[in-house]
Amino acid sequence: MKLAVKGENPLEAAALALGIAPLTLVDTHMAFLRARAIMVATRLGIFDALGVAGLAADELSARCGMAPGAAPKLLNALVASGYLRFRDGRYQLTRISRKWLRADSPYSVRDKVLFEFFEWSMVEGMEDFVRSGRAQNLQSGALGSAVMGAAVVFAAHAPARVRAIVDGPVHVGPALLEGGGMGAGVGGRF
Repeated sequence: MKLAVKGENPLEAAALALGIAPLTLVDTHMAFLRARAIMVATRLGIFDALGVAGLAADELSARCGMAPGAAPKLLNALVASGYLRFRDGRYQLTRISRKWLRADSPYSVRDKVLFEFFEWSMVEGMEDFVRSGRAQNLQSGALGSAVMGAAVVFAAHAPARVRAIVDGPVHVGPALLEGGGMGAGVGGRF
């Protein structure tokens, strides 16, 4: 699977075809904003709070502990990303969020999305690794305790296919940069 940018109208399609659309901004800025919005919504319980009929922004704010003035910003970002729908003044789940992000779904990846907060902090060590060549030791000190605690909690709630994360040493190293992805950088066996 490959993520790609696709124009939504003829002007955007032309900008892409002519090479004048700043794809680097989509690959960096937009991707991390979208990811963080989904992660925060998952942590706040937005997807679990929405039932079949949906909820208005003020109802979601109260249920999920959001500031009423700020909640629509996050909710509208989720609408733009295809994770929520806005209809008749109410935010509703989409097929994607209902299947993958609700805790009660048999296909839920909710715990993995919550684990991404930990992974996010691990990736922050990438520049250090590239400059020094030393893998980041995430098992020592206070950070190590937090890292292993997060890994154990995640593994206890995650599907068996991802439990291997606690089987090996936890480090950020060459595997991440050799196309192995984040999982390969965590214990090398993900």
